[in-house]
Amino acid sequence: MARLQFLCLSLLALCAVCWNPVQGVAVMSVDFGSEWMKIAIVSPGVPMEIVLNKESKRKTPVAIAFRNDERTIGEDAYTIGVKFPSNMYFYLLELLGKTLDNPLVQLYQKRFPYYKLVEDPERKTLLFEHDSETKFSPEELVAMILTKAKEYAESFAQQQITETVITVPAFFSQAERRAMLKAAELAGIKVLQLINSNTAAALDYGIFRRKDFNETAQNILFYDMGASSTVATVASYQVVKTKEKGYAEYHPQVSVIGLGYDRTLGGLEIQIRLRDFLGKAFNEMKKTKNDVFQNPRAMAKLFKEAGRVKNVLSANVDHYAQVENLIDEQDFRYQVTREQLENLCSDLFERVTVPIERALASAKLTLDEIGHIIIVGAGTRMPKVQEVLTAFTKRELGKNLNADEAAALGAVYRAADLSTGFQVKKFMTKDAVVLPIEVDFERELDAGEDNKKVVKIVRRTLFPAMNPYPQKKVLTFNKHHEDFTFYVNYGNMSSFPESEVAVIGSTNLTRVQLSGIAVGLAKHQDDGAEFKGIKAHFSIDDSGLLSLSTVESTFEKIHPVVEEQPEAANNTQGDGTNSTDSSNSTEKNSTSTKQEKKPKVEIIKEEISKTEFVLDLQDLTGASLTLAQKRINELNEKDRARKEKEIAQNNLETFILDIQDKLSQEEFQSLVTEEDRTKIFEKCSETSEWLYDDGSDVEAKEYQKKLQVLKDLTGEMFERHREHRDRPEVIAAFKNALNVSTHFLSKLRNATPDEKYLDDDDLDGLETLLEDNQSWLDKKMLAQKDTPLYEAPVLTLRAIADKMNTMDKEVKMLVNKAKNARTKRLKELAEKLKEFDKKANETTDETKQESAEKKDKDADNTKGDSETEQSANPLDDDHVEL
Repeated sequence: MARLQFLCLSLLALCAVCWNPVQGVAVMSVDFGSEWMKIAIVSPGVPMEIVLNKESKRKTPVAIAFRNDERTIGEDAYTIGVKFPSNMYFYLLELLGKTLDNPLVQLYQKRFPYYKLVEDPERKTLLFEHDSETKFSPEELVAMILTKAKEYAESFAQQQITETVITVPAFFSQAERRAMLKAAELAGIKVLQLINSNTAAALDYGIFRRKDFNETAQNILFYDMGASSTVATVASYQVVKTKEKGYAEYHPQVSVIGLGYDRTLGGLEIQIRLRDFLGKAFNEMKKTKNDVFQNPRAMAKLFKEAGRVKNVLSANVDHYAQVENLIDEQDFRYQVTREQLENLCSDLFERVTVPIERALASAKLTLDEIGHIIIVGAGTRMPKVQEVLTAFTKRELGKNLNADEAAALGAVYRAADLSTGFQVKKFMTKDAVVLPIEVDFERELDAGEDNKKVVKIVRRTLFPAMNPYPQKKVLTFNKHHEDFTFYVNYGNMSSFPESEVAVIGSTNLTRVQLSGIAVGLAKHQDDGAEFKGIKAHFSIDDSGLLSLSTVESTFEKIHPVVEEQPEAANNTQGDGTNSTDSSNSTEKNSTSTKQEKKPKVEIIKEEISKTEFVLDLQDLTGASLTLAQKRINELNEKDRARKEKEIAQNNLETFILDIQDKLSQEEFQSLVTEEDRTKIFEKCSETSEWLYDDGSDVEAKEYQKKLQVLKDLTGEMFERHREHRDRPEVIAAFKNALNVSTHFLSKLRNATPDEKYLDDDDLDGLETLLEDNQSWLDKKMLAQKDTPLYEAPVLTLRAIADKMNTMDKEVKMLVNKAKNARTKRLKELAEKLKEFDKKANETTDETKQESAEKKDKDADNTKGDSETEQSANPLDDDHVEL
């Protein structure tokens, strides 16, 4: 729970996830493992969260079963698988993109011999033969499970989801990655990116520690032991400078710089060994003559029990394995110690540190240069695994990353980043090429003395091992003037174990045929252009998929500088001396101009037609793809119809039980007459008998019809119950509204003349309305008191609501009218105050003018007496005129 709160709070702060209401919809991630899948979403209001399945669990078994024309996925499929092992398919991840003769497929068949694996005649891949008419490809089965993941995510987010990021193992080849994308296509899901599960976990580790990183690289080793494989990753964290938006920005980045793995070292192999150990122990008990290893159901039971015991022994030194009715009605109980399990897997523990050694070697680092070692994956919970790792690394193992959910959360952060509807704080990722990729082609050499044609195979490395991606590269062919073919292959595999090379299978990826080279060459060379080679544009995208975008011939054409003719020298000046000097100056300027101007170089590109042929593994296409899509759609429709039927059946059954229970309660008995109660009971009994006798094989609409009949029969009873239940609360609200309105009227009646904003007619109208409402309520309450509960109520909730609504409108109208009157009166008062201020200002100005005139007069009186006498007559004259 603390982890959940931390995630929500941290992402709100870190991501600043902004939802665009026009484009923003939820996105999800699927951490698709061998044994389990974990689903995470980002949606408006939900920054990052793990999706719960229908059992309210945070992870779902990667299992699918078919039984009695029904398909089940997850926990339900496992339940079927114990009883009918060949009907349930699991551990499908290892089968994607494989041929039937692949060592991993052969190992799968050895572990689970009850499956019938056959070869696809077209693709040479494997198929599960379910029955004589049905065969499933791994892509098809994975697609069905992805569809269920989408369903869980949409149910959790309460909205449609179409975009996702899916995790895959870092060592997945090109064929395996394409197979996963094909499965997502069949599921109707848009894949934003395939992200390596180790990179997703490293991203999850980094996004909550972004403030800890700077421009100095910090190296951290992640050790992930899952169900089927183990991967060690050296991840380097640092802040890098980018110019994606045209200006410099600084963002944290995690780069995979070292990788080591073991495809078959994991919890599944330990569980298989424990299963076989328990099987031998049971046979030695001689409880039956039958060999438990020859009974698929018994082996499926032992496999399930081995998984449980294995998990318990991670925390306990011993535990009892117990299986009821293992075979021939014989129970099995056997004590297993942790020491016994460790002895069974001693050779496996010797392989635990090998991925770390390979990861450090590929990163060209030592353990001393690693800052922290973080363990993830369920397999690392085994004490022996941790003991081996601690002894090898000589340091404490970091356990501060959620071993089960780190990849799913890192992947969903990436999904939000790639989606158009969200905006997150940038955290860049750089993954690494695991399998090197090269190009080879034929080149003809000069004929020898015997004039025999000599052909040399030229190989050029395109993307070496541990090359970072996404990345683009251009390969130039300089000496091909005719149509030719080149091959794209996996490169030097000498550093890989032989077992891994065998699993990879075909090292040839594609054959590319180029045509039209000579035609383009002739066209441009005749035009004076020089041939500069053929450029092939390759790229590895974020999903680790190699692609060839374009191939083009390039030419260089030089356009010479056109010299301008100098103007004629002016000979009209004197004896010509100045003319000579002018001529010399012109030559110097002309020479200078010629040195400054350079010939124009034009680069010409001519696209070449290319045809690509897949050599490693044919994708699911054509009729096979159409058939798979049709089958998935049909199964989806059956699931929808079955779910609708189950819901309708459950609703009917629940309603019958609810009615029968309520009619036994005094509260509901008083709401119906004895005759109606008998009628309802009889209808419920009749429907219940039909439900359990004849109603098991009908469609959902039949249940819905039966339910509607019962609802119509009991509708009035439930309506009366609602009326009687809610009436006291509604009456109390009505009385409160009357009291408030009466208090409002009283305040208006007692207002002073200056505060009276409403006419008497308005107040009288409100008073009449309130008196009428009170009188109506009193009469209806008395009438309702005398009305039996099983009859239609006299005082209904609707009637009270209507009265309240009318009263509310009247009061609001008067309040608004009073506000308007008050506003008008205040406005008039403001105008009067404004006029008063204006007059007061005018008076002040006159007073200031008289004061100034008085000062002038006093100044004049300081002059001589003669002046005073002379000035008297004009004043008198002025006075007379005035």
